[in-house]
Amino acid sequence: MVVVIHDRFARRIIENMGVDAERVRVVRNWSHIQDDEDETVDVLHTRARLGWSPDETIVLHAGNMGVKQGLHLALDAARLAEAQSPEVRFVFLGNGSQRRALMEQSSGLTSVSFLETLPEAEFTAALRAADVLLVHELPGVSEMSVPSKLTSYFHAGRPVVAATDPDGITADEIRAAEGGEIVESGDAQGLLRAIVRVGTDKRYGDALGERGQSFRRKVLGEANAIDTFEKILDSAKRGR
Repeated sequence: MVVVIHDRFARRIIENMGVDAERVRVVRNWSHIQDDEDETVDVLHTRARLGWSPDETIVLHAGNMGVKQGLHLALDAARLAEAQSPEVRFVFLGNGSQRRALMEQSSGLTSVSFLETLPEAEFTAALRAADVLLVHELPGVSEMSVPSKLTSYFHAGRPVVAATDPDGITADEIRAAEGGEIVESGDAQGLLRAIVRVGTDKRYGDALGERGQSFRRKVLGEANAIDTFEKILDSAKRGR
């Protein structure tokens, strides 16, 4: 049997690689963050600790800063924000092969800041304290993977804005969750517009965040995945 993490991957290996559809199963990835739905985060305290003003619209990209993410294109939106939307701040949390280059390219931009990797509890608090959670993908890599950060983003209950291929897997996932907005990767002006729209309309942003959180519980939960794996292994053991 063959297990993949998304329906789009299942179609690819059936149609392009000739794998028998009866042998293919989908088991979704789940978040490394444990369910803690009753845990509350003091947003104002967290923002103050991280140096974020209550008046800023914080756009947080959390996770790897590699080539695949194409974050140099996100800096184009940050440059536009300097002139058009000075209340918007792009925050890049984590590490990766492109971090140093991004820091150099953003030198002098007041709309950009960087954070080192945080412990899990602080990481979750940072996600929940942001106004917008950013997914960014380099044009042309839309069929390569499902961003693992989406499970953590949806868990946080905050709205997502994704700069990606509108026909790609990431866009499919966000549409399925109804948890955010999608912009063509490389469209800096469109990205900034979406960020401002989602980040400044609190009712709209909260609704997107709640729908993403519900999707994570129903589709991306750890218990569901483990139960599915158990059934797959039991079926394989029985020779079906």
